[in-house]
Amino acid sequence: RLRLFGTIGWGTMAPLGGLLLEARGMGVTFITSGALALAVMLLITQLRVTPPKRNAPPAKGGWRVMFEDPLTILLLLGTLLMGQCYGAIGSFLFVRLQALGAGSVLMGLTLSMNCLVA
Repeated sequence: RLRLFGTIGWGTMAPLGGLLLEARGMGVTFITSGALALAVMLLITQLRVTPPKRNAPPAKGGWRVMFEDPLTILLLLGTLLMGQCYGAIGSFLFVRLQALGAGSVLMGLTLSMNCLVA
């Protein structure tokens, strides 16, 4: 549930951030981001977390046992590849959108659509 609400928050704030950027400029966007980050830090201090109870002893073999399974290796390589692809897209997408004349709102909506697809 926590990840779901994080995704919803990210997807809804992206276009609002674009609107704020177009209306007030980059300085106000940074101030707003800092204020929201401070609010999150204050909320996190109020969380009460209890560590999980371990009934079983830790697994022996550690990393070696994990990397013996070919499906685990395939999953990790696939995750690495997807992360590299997403990093390349994330690095150059907004440069391209700006070159095409897109506004900040469209860039924010692009991030929101990413939340729906992911």
